[in-house]
Amino acid sequence: MKNHKIDLLVREMLNEKVVALYVRSDLELPFVPVVGMQFKQGTSTWLWEIDGGELMPKIEAVIYDLDQETLVCLFTVAKPLKSGFWTKIEGADIEKSTYPAYYQARS
Repeated sequence: MKNHKIDLLVREMLNEKVVALYVRSDLELPFVPVVGMQFKQGTSTWLWEIDGGELMPKIEAVIYDLDQETLVCLFTVAKPLKSGFWTKIEGADIEKSTYPAYYQARS
């Protein structure tokens, strides 16, 4: 069975503006994720942990990056994620990163 290289990309939105990105790169999954799918992680760590609970976002888009030969799953949340599973990108580093190209058109 072939594994597929997957990146998870989460936008934290506030007043219709991206205030942070959360990324998990180079996961390998034995299936291709689809729009609407949700991810969970075992009982010891909450993948979608926030202050006072847990979110349950669904994949909004699955993008195949031809250059990187990887699938990118895009999510959006409205609250900061607390799990150590993610690498957080914020402030000016958002626009310096390669990730905005996955959710906004280039001008």
